[in-house]
Amino acid sequence: MAREAVDLKIMRCLCANDIAFNCLRSPQWHEMVQAISQAPKGYKSPSFEKARTSLLDECYRNVEKELAPVKDTWYIHGVSVVSDGWSNCKQNQLINVIATNCR
Repeated sequence: MAREAVDLKIMRCLCANDIAFNCLRSPQWHEMVQAISQAPKGYKSPSFEKARTSLLDECYRNVEKELAPVKDTWYIHGVSVVSDGWSNCKQNQLINVIATNCR
């Protein structure tokens, strides 16, 4: 498939699923594209069920491991919990809850 055709498939997916174009700047996006380009021939994306269960659980565990060193400093330096409420362009109410400290 030609590069332009692939680009259009990506754009169609982004637009159809209301995914912000800013996603294309994400390092995780580039990691994903690189991984797909190196996947075995005939690779199929994970199913909805696998994504919402075992893969989500694995991602959660990985994030917890990455955050462990930061969380360990909370007992020494303290932590503040901050929240912010807002509405998206579809007027859905959203709340961000963030833990922050000096690290």
